[in-house]
Amino acid sequence: MTIDISAEKASLDNAIAAFADDVNEQGLVLSPDEIIADGRIHRCPVAGKGRRNLSGRYLLHLDGIPAGGFQNWTDGNGWQNWSFREGPQLSAEEREELGRKSTAAREAAAAQAERDAKRARDKAGRILIGSEPLTEHAYLTKKRVAAYGLRLAYNDIIVPLRDVNGQLQNLQYITADGDKFFLRDGRVSGFFHPIGDGPDPDVLVIAEGYATGATIHAVTGHIALVAFNAGNLEPVATAAHKRWPHADIIIAADDDHAKDRDKGTNAGITCGMAAALAVNGKVAVPDFAGAPRGEKDTDFNDLANHPDIVGEDAVKRAFDSALKPDDLLVKIILADPLRVFSGWRRKAYAELKGRNQEAFERLRGELKKAGVRITELDGEADAPASDAGNGKDQEKETERQVDKLVSIARSKAQFFHTPKRVPYADISRNGARETHPIRGHDFRMWLGYEYHQQTKASPSKDALANAVGTLEGYAQYEGEQRDVFIRVGGYGGKIYIDLGDVTWRAIEVDADGWRIVNEPPVRFRRSDGAQALPEPTRGESIRDLRPFLNVSSEAAFVIIVAWIVGALRDRGPYLVVAVYGPGGSAKTTMARLLRSLTDPRIPTTERLPRDRETLILNASLAHVQAFDNISVIQLDMSDDLSTLATGSGLTKRALYTDEGQTIFEACRPLLLNGIETFVLRGDLASRTATVTLEEIADDKRRDEETFLAEFEAKRPGILGALLDAVSRGLRQMPTTKVERLPRMADAAKWVVACETGATWAKDKAGRSPSYRRWPKTMKRPHSRFSRPPRSPGSSAGSSRSSRPANGGARSARSTPSSMTSSTGVPMATATRNARR
Repeated sequence: MTIDISAEKASLDNAIAAFADDVNEQGLVLSPDEIIADGRIHRCPVAGKGRRNLSGRYLLHLDGIPAGGFQNWTDGNGWQNWSFREGPQLSAEEREELGRKSTAAREAAAAQAERDAKRARDKAGRILIGSEPLTEHAYLTKKRVAAYGLRLAYNDIIVPLRDVNGQLQNLQYITADGDKFFLRDGRVSGFFHPIGDGPDPDVLVIAEGYATGATIHAVTGHIALVAFNAGNLEPVATAAHKRWPHADIIIAADDDHAKDRDKGTNAGITCGMAAALAVNGKVAVPDFAGAPRGEKDTDFNDLANHPDIVGEDAVKRAFDSALKPDDLLVKIILADPLRVFSGWRRKAYAELKGRNQEAFERLRGELKKAGVRITELDGEADAPASDAGNGKDQEKETERQVDKLVSIARSKAQFFHTPKRVPYADISRNGARETHPIRGHDFRMWLGYEYHQQTKASPSKDALANAVGTLEGYAQYEGEQRDVFIRVGGYGGKIYIDLGDVTWRAIEVDADGWRIVNEPPVRFRRSDGAQALPEPTRGESIRDLRPFLNVSSEAAFVIIVAWIVGALRDRGPYLVVAVYGPGGSAKTTMARLLRSLTDPRIPTTERLPRDRETLILNASLAHVQAFDNISVIQLDMSDDLSTLATGSGLTKRALYTDEGQTIFEACRPLLLNGIETFVLRGDLASRTATVTLEEIADDKRRDEETFLAEFEAKRPGILGALLDAVSRGLRQMPTTKVERLPRMADAAKWVVACETGATWAKDKAGRSPSYRRWPKTMKRPHSRFSRPPRSPGSSAGSSRSSRPANGGARSARSTPSSMTSSTGVPMATATRNARR
């Protein structure tokens, strides 16, 4: 018997790709390379919630007939079963076998989840015992809310999750930047954090986030239960109603208006109404009353803090006028009747008919008066009855839609693939060329829009999925091969930097200078959270950056600039910079500013990943890797960071076999910070330059708003000056020589080329120190249990604002960490200063 291994592998690849496609459509952030198909439940991020907020989960097995399921806790749609069908339909025996395997997998996963949840509960108890009471924190100050039952650990807020009996079940961490995550494997569904107390409450308000619940409690006096995400509103409401059956329940729904506008989804509203329907409650929605509204102005905390609104009065009015969910639906649809045909509104309209005939007829009559095509809507509402038995007609209609979609795409888009066979498409939107993966959400949205423009109808989900699969084939077998970069790429001896703006322009840098181009010869991809660089300007100096950094030594400043010009290069190896300092020394602020000049994104910094898979995921989403508040780097992670800085390649187990491996090849600039020394292992230390900051004196601190406004005014000129340095590096590189090449030889040579003759590479007397020699030996890092030197009276636990004053920051010392030089060159001076 001959077994076609390649065909079997292709079928498994197709199954994984199809599974990834469906989970992404559900809002889970998961690529085919990240899926672990071992028949167990795994957590993953969801769109718009940050990489550490693991509000998605999935299960996939590939034995026999591939099957599994997935769930996005933030959308309230519950667990979605999934199976892969390729080729002929399943026989009765195959369906029965699939059912048995699915049941066994669910039971095994449930048992494992229960064991994992118990470990998480035990860990939560230990952490809570070792934590401290919390009254003040940067996050609370930013949100203008008080601390209700919160704790503090490692400078992070701890929010306990409890059941209706008050038993601790899990913990949520909130960082100063607002990054939120739960204990790994801890359960969330049905658990909440209570704000306020009372044995027999008259009113219970259930909100998504802590700041929202704290705002509502402070303004209304109602007890608030924090559910943590939209998908948990209904489980918490159901549990609370069972525990306190006489309490009136009001759901404080977030209004995800930006997603509603762009994608036709609004999990805050839809999950809020579903929760209220489950307990016969009401829904309150923040009303900004026409005031200017940013994309993140979604909840009652945003409403209370809006500069153009009397926040407390607006919050009170919203709860005084809370509506039954069906009445709220009617109000929302009639506010913009023509939008009833798109997104969640159309589905909600159809569901209303079967649930509340009186409200449905009232809404239908008002829509008819507004000129809405009622016949088409009625067909949607009656679809379950009229569609029975017409499966063949549906198949023909799907085939017709697929043909039309493919025809539209091939006439309007250009298809290609990467060296790793990932299919992409160039599309035109508002006159700008954009590049998107064909399986990505943006390409699907564009294709659906173009279809609607030509047919005045929407394609079915199956038709869109089938068309995408066909177009991937065109990209693979008929399209050119191209590299796709994140933020920085190279072509023809030139460096291209993605501006990140809506027109998809790029900065082109060569030996003659730099300029902005509309359609660069390279392609860029953008992940969620990517932000735009400012449009650079000419004639300014890199030294304009110095007043915004808490550094005073020339060596420290040159190290920072060397890291930046290295990060703006299209190839590695990249030097690693470790910033040490006590609380209040502006470590995070420095990281924020440096990222804004190289690869701005949200969040500005992240916690150090726990494992290689998460590190690979982070590196696949952003050019610059900035990790904040590091305490300890485990040995394996230290080696992986070294590999990432040099681009040697990271491997992980292939998804459907224990024998194969997948290789992630990338090289990324690394920016690390923490209080105590964390770079200890030789390989990482030999690639790292350190800058040690000291606490900013009270009389030198500045308020964040003014500080950032001044920096933003200077940022275009600083970026332009940095680009001048990069251009100088391209011009000088062919003739640059370094007497003694250190371990990071290529990085050293690049910095030498960039700084040749540059004013930023001179000391206070205007002299050009010799940065061309790297020391043979470096100081050993101090003990991980010791702290970097700090000024008298400083406090590591300080949470005060730490913005450096122009020209007035206290000293920052650059110290080598067992490495030759991190910038390559400037470390010679850094070593001399450190030894003094």
